[in-house]
Amino acid sequence: MNFSYIRYCQYLISSQNNYTLTNLADHLEKISHDQINRYLKNIDLGT
Repeated sequence: MNFSYIRYCQYLISSQNNYTLTNLADHLEKISHDQINRYLKNIDLGT
């Protein structure tokens, strides 16, 4: 998958109102809401 935590953070910083995964997936080619959700659920933030 061509998605990373950095890309997600950049999306949150640049988004003005709509922070949903569905909105993010609408702006990325070949990446679905479910793929982003699974990725974020499984990353280790070191906490």
